[in-house]
Amino acid sequence: LAKGETMKITYDVLFESPDLSGQGVLNTAKAQASNQKDPDKWVEDNNEVTLAKPKLAIKKSSNRVTFKPDEIGEYTIIVTNKSTTATAKNVVVKDNFNKDGVKIQKSSIKIENDGKVVKGAEISCKGNSFVIKTKQDLAPNADMVITYKAKFSKKGTYKNTAVATSDNTDPVKAKNTVKVTKSGVSPIQEKQMVTQKGDNTFV
Repeated sequence: LAKGETMKITYDVLFESPDLSGQGVLNTAKAQASNQKDPDKWVEDNNEVTLAKPKLAIKKSSNRVTFKPDEIGEYTIIVTNKSTTATAKNVVVKDNFNKDGVKIQKSSIKIENDGKVVKGAEISCKGNSFVIKTKQDLAPNADMVITYKAKFSKKGTYKNTAVATSDNTDPVKAKNTVKVTKSGVSPIQEKQMVTQKGDNTFV
């Protein structure tokens, strides 16, 4: 390399470990010449980059807010990666009802990752709860949608909490509440129905 000349080296680096999310990574470059005055001396320069961290968000909903015993509710969980640059690794989703009297139908559980059907997920379902190891990464700005059905066997107020996490994100959760009544409507609706019947006037 002649005096005044410059040598430029460019390369790409793939950061593979999810443990690096949100961390600073320091890179040191060193150079020397075979004919320099001090053969043991190196010149060096440093550069540090901070890796983006994915951020999950979750929503939970049901097709209705009131049911009758022996009716089936349909539930939807939407997990979103809010990051524009970082991927969430190995997403896991849990869901749990607060009491017995409801049974999740394991065969009804469906998973889509960014619109594509997910196969091969590890699903552990026990009565009123499940754990899904999706074995899937969630890309930036992408959604993972989980749907399932649950059958109610007795009256009561059923609260359930869905939790989503991954190897490189903090857990997030969402809650949903439904009521199971004899008539399949809420106590307020029942009262309104009774009032409406009492207001009927016949001529």
